[in-house]
Amino acid sequence: MTGPGARASVARVTSTTSELADRYRRVLPSFLSPYYAEPLAIEHGEGSYVFDVDGQRYLDFFGGVLTTMIGHHHPAVTKAVQAQAEKVMHTSTLYLSEPMIEFAEMVAEVSGIPDARVYFTPSGSEANDAAL
Repeated sequence: MTGPGARASVARVTSTTSELADRYRRVLPSFLSPYYAEPLAIEHGEGSYVFDVDGQRYLDFFGGVLTTMIGHHHPAVTKAVQAQAEKVMHTSTLYLSEPMIEFAEMVAEVSGIPDARVYFTPSGSEANDAAL
């Protein structure tokens, strides 16, 4: 979008760590501040590594809060996400979606639970709550 009312583009030239830290503090609440004195500005990931805006490589022990256990930028996952994004990003379990149903069938099968039912949640917290 261009013109006087245009918003800043999300895609920017990579900022320095200190610039990102300043911008972070300006727009995010203080209770979301990083847990460490020297912030790490992650620019991208490859496999088990993440790279900061200065090009330094780090072994990713944190794993995206356990959401990227197969590593970053895995070719098969990237291809599958791109293919799905070209169709629809998200609907809901309120609608019929063949990829969602196929995945639920796979999970039910490998669970070994007779007549298993699969309940998708956005995080482990909700999964634990539902299990109780």
